[in-house]
Amino acid sequence: GGIGIVSGISLTASSFTSRRVRCTMVLVIPTLLTRRGRALMITLTVGLLVQGPVRTLRYNIGQIGRSFICMVEEVIKLSSHVLVQLGEVLSQFQIILEEIKVLLELYIERLEADLSDEAKKELAEAQNSIVKIKEAATKAANALTLPNTFCSGVLSSSS
Repeated sequence: GGIGIVSGISLTASSFTSRRVRCTMVLVIPTLLTRRGRALMITLTVGLLVQGPVRTLRYNIGQIGRSFICMVEEVIKLSSHVLVQLGEVLSQFQIILEEIKVLLELYIERLEADLSDEAKKELAEAQNSIVKIKEAATKAANALTLPNTFCSGVLSSSS
């Protein structure tokens, strides 16, 4: 639209000032009325009609390319941000696991101390039981040897 108007105005202005332009225009106008001239006009018209959509398609394809590039850049930024956050989460998880390890080690030490105290108590009770069993065994042995001693005493006094 705008190119045709500018071309028309410039041809009109130049035709007033230049003899060559007027001669060329006088020779071109009859040529446009012939069969070849009409074919040329149709070719130029079709070319102009196709040139607009082709230019638009070229522009749109360029915009699609830019959109894909922008999208890839944003995905890269987003993935790097997610990677940083994941690293922070994993480092926090590692800290928590270290704290759990320390707590478990303390718990194990306490259990071992408690078991040690319990074992000491059980050992003391077992030793007390052994002492009582020895005392009972001594009493039983004394009781069993008492009749033998009595009989030995009686027999030795009668002889």
